[in-house]
Amino acid sequence: MNSPKINSKVNYSINTELVKIKKIADGVIHATPIINMIGNIVQTMLDTEQNIGEILEKSNLGQHETMLEEVEYTQNDIMM
Repeated sequence: MNSPKINSKVNYSINTELVKIKKIADGVIHATPIINMIGNIVQTMLDTEQNIGEILEKSNLGQHETMLEEVEYTQNDIMM
């Protein structure tokens, strides 16, 4: 049979671990809204980047920037 001292130590250890688990669970519960908020911010950034890319495609701004870079490159070659 188990002695009362051993049972007491086992119960104390179990209770200590349960308290640790509860603290971790409470931390997760409190962190969840913050994690969701960060996720929403990242998703908004990705959506914005995609929208900017679509706008550049539709407006041909990307092509004009490339053409300007080529013109600058050619001017530099001529000046040398």
